[in-house]
Amino acid sequence: MKRALFFPVLFFLFSFSSNASDEYASGYFINKNNDTLLCKILIPKDFGKFNGLTLFSKVTILDSAGNKKKYTSNDINGYGFIYNSKTYIYVSKDVDDNGQMMFLWPVNLGKSVNEYCYYRSNSDDLDKSGMAEPDKIYVLENAETDETVSITRGGSLLNTYMQQLRRFFESDKRLMKLITQDIKSYNDISRFVEDANN
Repeated sequence: MKRALFFPVLFFLFSFSSNASDEYASGYFINKNNDTLLCKILIPKDFGKFNGLTLFSKVTILDSAGNKKKYTSNDINGYGFIYNSKTYIYVSKDVDDNGQMMFLWPVNLGKSVNEYCYYRSNSDDLDKSGMAEPDKIYVLENAETDETVSITRGGSLLNTYMQQLRRFFESDKRLMKLITQDIKSYNDISRFVEDANN
């Protein structure tokens, strides 16, 4: 009898302690009607080290009524929160021609080009410890048309980041000149966006 009671009590304590370890940060989310609603955002365990990648695809929100719900970038327009004295803002944007949406960090917003980024796990770079170095993906948006393009490092001679940029901005001679002038490496994309908006 004692043994039969021990397991349900142990299960109850384990499930209670796992919920008690959930960490929430004060924040907000923007619904599809563009209403901004206060909430609590579930912070992934070890956030800031490597577990933050999940927040680019989904977020768990505790609303003011105490309801917990998971949202994707198709469900809401964005969200934000403050964690360890740092502000995090995520907006929902198209990242490819197939209409795939992701939550992105806004980096540079301007009159010509908006720059966003997100990180994804690079399973091609798995080392012996099983941890992959995340890839930074730039998403550039034409500020006038809202068209977006994801700029990746490119895996072949026919699809480099420079070719991706040139295809997207091919109709704008000023931006084509800035691409050639500003971008010497993949990490120079932010400099190009800053100059494009001046």
